[in-house]
Amino acid sequence: MHTFYRLLLLSLLLPTLTLAQSNYQPGYVVNLHGDTIHGYIDYGQWDYNPKKIKFKKELNNTDAELFTVDNATAFAIDKYEYFERYKVKISQNQIRPESIKIGLDTSKITGTVFLRVLKSGTVVNLFSYQDAIKIRYYIQEDHSKVPDELNYGIYFDPQEMSKTVFQMRFRIQLEEIAIKHELNTPAFEQKISRLDYTQSEIIAMVNLLNHQIEKRGTKESANRVGTRIFVGAALNSNHFKYGGDIDLANNGHANSTLFPAPVIGIDLIPNKNADRLFFRAELTFNSLNSAITANPVIDGANGTYNYHVTGSFKQYAAILSPQIIYNFYNTQAVKLYLSAGAALNYLKVTDRSYVQIFDDVTQSVSNYPAFRDLVVTVPLSAGIILNKKIGIYATYVLPADIIDEVYPGKEQTATVGFNYYFAVH
Repeated sequence: MHTFYRLLLLSLLLPTLTLAQSNYQPGYVVNLHGDTIHGYIDYGQWDYNPKKIKFKKELNNTDAELFTVDNATAFAIDKYEYFERYKVKISQNQIRPESIKIGLDTSKITGTVFLRVLKSGTVVNLFSYQDAIKIRYYIQEDHSKVPDELNYGIYFDPQEMSKTVFQMRFRIQLEEIAIKHELNTPAFEQKISRLDYTQSEIIAMVNLLNHQIEKRGTKESANRVGTRIFVGAALNSNHFKYGGDIDLANNGHANSTLFPAPVIGIDLIPNKNADRLFFRAELTFNSLNSAITANPVIDGANGTYNYHVTGSFKQYAAILSPQIIYNFYNTQAVKLYLSAGAALNYLKVTDRSYVQIFDDVTQSVSNYPAFRDLVVTVPLSAGIILNKKIGIYATYVLPADIIDEVYPGKEQTATVGFNYYFAVH
């Protein structure tokens, strides 16, 4: 068991592998002369719009060429992403609740960046640009013009500090385009009056402007966010030991039990095309049967005394565990991952017994000791996913105190498991 712990913890100390692993996918780059160069692009997580990309003409080339806004006008990952270079104005106002300011912040900077192409059509094109501040959407009415940012802001009213004001300028911008192209029907105006500043709703509105059904073009980025359900089975090895200055801790022997358990969960994948980083919510169960006995030797005036003590209980747990998972090796056929998170353990303990026998005199205490109802633990995992369907993993849960007494009683768990993954949506 100790060897398993060491190997698992060692596998969790592999940051160099996570940094070094690349993910080259078929794509192309358009240079400053308008030439399209086909090859392979290192496809990263790209939560923010990339400032530079690594490109290889041949997949087996040792060295990669670096492309930025200084030497490329566009690039694409086939079927997944399409970016075009523009010099645009970039708003700087914050929209995160903890960063909202008093009064509308209209500050902007001008920068040359790669915009992600979300929709292209006969009337307008739609782009997005995300950095550490926020995500912004850009509209391009005339394909020869620079895209304009669809403006959205949140601020506190200077006259009434407790009041939050939502600036919805983007609705007016889209309505002006509709009027220009005689598309401002009552139904359209009703939809635009309820329009939120989200990618799905703005894309739907742009489709109306372009007289399009929801169908992605060849030079548009695919939807990035995905979800995936999985089911599985696990085998838990549970290890319990008393602590503190008591006989069951000093003279007793810790015991282990095995428990097979079902597993069900869902993954939220911010970029399902790259599939590098994702978040998981998992539900499983566990059980522990513990019976620890100690036979300490007690010296008295007339010699040694016979002393025997036993502590036993049965524990059942429902465990909900949110996790963050990173594929440090990431190909279509094989993915190796590491994960960490927190687990909420809802405990039910029965058959509690504490028995002392001193020179043939028995003293029994029922419903002792007291146990916690909720325990938070830290699971660390490493695993492999084969062909996006089959997952095999090992998990080590750091020791946690489950007894609500002055002395501790710690449980730790090691798990091996199998998951079946359904298709990503």
